[in-house]
Formats: sequence, C-alpha cells, structure tokens
Amino acid sequence: MTWYDWLIVIIPTMIVFGVGLYSRRYLRDVTTYLSAGRVCGRYVISVGDVATTLSIIGLLSYVEIHYKTGFATTFWASLLLPVGVAMGLFGYVTYRFRETKAQSIGQFLEMRYSRPFRIFAAALRSISEMLANMIMPALAARFFIYFLGLPQKFELFGLTISTFHVIMLFCLIMAISIICMGGAMSIIITDTIQGFICYPMLVFFTIFILIKFPWGSEMMPVMVDRADGESFLDPNNIKKLKDFNLFSLLMLPFVVQFLQRGSWIGAGSSGTAAITPHEQKMATLLGTWRQALGSIFYVLVAVALLTMLNHHNHARQAHNIRVELSAKVASEVVSDPAKRDAVIESIRQMPAQTQIVGVDAPQSDKKNLDTRYLETAKQELVAGDVDNGNATFQQFRTLYYQLMLPMTLRDMLPSGMLGMFCLLMVLLMISTDDTRIFSAAITVSQDVILPFRKKQLTPREHMWMV
Repeated sequence: MTWYDWLIVIIPTMIVFGVGLYSRRYLRDVTTYLSAGRVCGRYVISVGDVATTLSIIGLLSYVEIHYKTGFATTFWASLLLPVGVAMGLFGYVTYRFRETKAQSIGQFLEMRYSRPFRIFAAALRSISEMLANMIMPALAARFFIYFLGLPQKFELFGLTISTFHVIMLFCLIMAISIICMGGAMSIIITDTIQGFICYPMLVFFTIFILIKFPWGSEMMPVMVDRADGESFLDPNNIKKLKDFNLFSLLMLPFVVQFLQRGSWIGAGSSGTAAITPHEQKMATLLGTWRQALGSIFYVLVAVALLTMLNHHNHARQAHNIRVELSAKVASEVVSDPAKRDAVIESIRQMPAQTQIVGVDAPQSDKKNLDTRYLETAKQELVAGDVDNGNATFQQFRTLYYQLMLPMTLRDMLPSGMLGMFCLLMVLLMISTDDTRIFSAAITVSQDVILPFRKKQLTPREHMWMV
C-alpha cells in the first residue's frame, strides 16, 4: 500500500476513536453504560447495526462457501425470509423483553423462570463466547497479514516476534478501548459513525466490481461453467454439490428466526438502547432494508473472486495469485524448510491454466483450476511421511481457501482502493469485536458474578466490574 492508502485508513479510524472519546461526557449512570440510556431512535440503531452486521469473518466465510457451492443453494434458504419480516412486525421477543425493563437476557430469564436457570444459561453463553473470541481475532489477523503482504515474523531488538500475535493484540486493544470509553453509549455512537463511513464505500466497491468484470461476458460464463448436478445458479440442479443438504438449508433459517431470535438482546449492543419497544421494532425493519446493500456487496465480492480466478481473460493474473497464495500458506504451515521449499518450487514450476467456457470440460468440485495446485502441494507434503503429510495438507487446504480472498483483492484493487478496502475491514472488525467483547463482559458480570453479590454495588463499582 502507498502512503496515501495508509492515510485513508488512519484518518477515518482516528475520527471514530475521537468521537468515542468525546462520548464519555454523556456517561451518567449504569443504564447509560449498559443500554446507552435507552434514548436511541430507529435511525441511529439501524445505521449502527449495518456496521455491526458486516464483519471480516462473515465476508470470509460467505466467500469461501459460495466459491465452492455457488448461489443456487441460497434460493432454498431464502424461502423463510418472509417469516423473519413477519416476526419483526409482530415484535416477537422484543416487546416481551422490553416490558420487563431487564438489562440483560440473563436477568430476563430469572424474571421468567429462576435464578439457577439464569446462572446456567449465562455460563453456557460465556463458554460459547469464549470460543468465538478465540476464532474471530485470529481470522482478522490472518486477513490483514495476507491482504497487506506482511511477513509472518519480524525482528525487534534481537527478538523474533510473530506478526500474527501482534496484529491480533492490536485488534483487541482497539475494540477494548472503545468499550472503556463509554460502554454501550460509545459503541452505538461509533457504530453509527462507522455506518455512515461504510455506506459510500460499499456503493463505490459495488460499482467498481460491476465495471471491472462485465456481467454478460465474464461473470455469467464463469457461473454457468459447472458440471451437471453442481450448478452455481440453478436451484434444481445441485444434487451432487458436496455437503449439500436441503433439510439443513431450510432448518437454519428456522433456527435463526425462531429459536435464536433475540439472542443478542441485552448483550451490550443496540438491543436495549431504543426509547420504546416500537422504536426497536422499526429499527429492525429499517435495518433489514439497509442491510440489503451489504448483502449485494457480499455477493459481488464472491462473484468477483470466482471471475478473477476462473475466467480465461485473467488466467495469468490468477496463476500468479495462486502461486503467491500457496507460497505464503506453505511458509506458515510447513515447518520443515526443505519440504516447504519443495512445495513452493513445485507450484512455481506449474504453467498457467486457461479455462475456456464451451471448449474445455465444465469445472466440478473434484476437478477445477485449484485442483492441480492442491494436488501438487499434497504430493510434496506426503512424500516420505504420509500421516504427518496428510495432516499438514489439511491445514494447507483450509488456509488456501480461507485466505484466497485477501490475496486476490490485494492483486485486483488499484492504489487508493486498497486503502479504502483496508479501512472498510478495520471498521467492520472494530464494530463487531467491541460488541462481541462487551457482550461477553456483560454476561459474566451481570449474570454470573452479580447474582452472588450480597451487597449492592455503587454505580461506579458496577461499571468498573463490567
């Protein structure tokens, strides 16, 4: 990245932190710290929720899934979307929770059932949040290492330091700093500012992708170039897709819309910050429409990745991306220097592949443009040590698909847009990490520690405990 790319990243990020620091003057009591004083309107919540909903892990997982399975499966998952709209209109969960004036979901469960159930549910939730807290910062750190082209390790004062751990620590420090500035108040205010910054960038990237990759001549031919039974577009021709299960596709929206609905209420996000339950309901409905742009962005990024790596117009560039990606992944997962060099050199010796739609055989899950690179890496890794080689190859293949996006974007985007995309990822990382960490802190403090306290805490002690 150039110096002006770094300015694009640093200046808006500093503005967000400055606004968060300024919000401290509005911190009055525990309710303000936990629920932003319950003074937020529908528009503030809906804009802030856009930044919270989008995330690095969400983008990486979405792209990885649809790079392998296409978009035909989304048709079946979308059948239950009207159910979610209906639940939002009825205020399902939201109204009942707000009428109790509970500050956390655990407190709500105690009012409805019992204190032991509150503690049990909070403990279960804390375990799941700890597992999530271990995964998300790690994915964000790897994303920035590959996107920015950073080395895996660097020397400082004679010490060898892992870049991965430094970036992960820096990501956590940024998120925790916003939490310490004012709790839910600072989180909602900064999320709203980030939402205002992210919206124009989402529009800009959407236009850029549609201009760079023409729909009729590049995107569509790549999407239709699939073997029978593995269509990326036809929902009735996907029976041979790996891991496809119609029951799970239909069950997941049902679980999200009914069983999991309201799971983030009272978790330090905007779920308890609205002035009234009606404002909360309207914010949810407005957020659904506003998040449509984010959904379009996710889809276009995934299609751009497919086109960049599979269309014959970009064959040479795609080959260079795959070679560089394989070398970087091998440097991370292969500990034996000789075997690592053998993997990298074997892949570099491979010629560029060209897939011409209508001339070459359609691609499939078992035979596609990535297959040769992975098979070459596997041959070198299992040579002489099958068991350890297979285990190492599994790690190699996982990171290969997981980090294909940042490597491709780094090569695809011009200067200036690199900084914009890096800024977008930084803001999305902050907006999701601060909410997630604050949620875990509230769960432990409000629903695990507080029920056992005999003496009532002062407002200052309560905020320090969280």
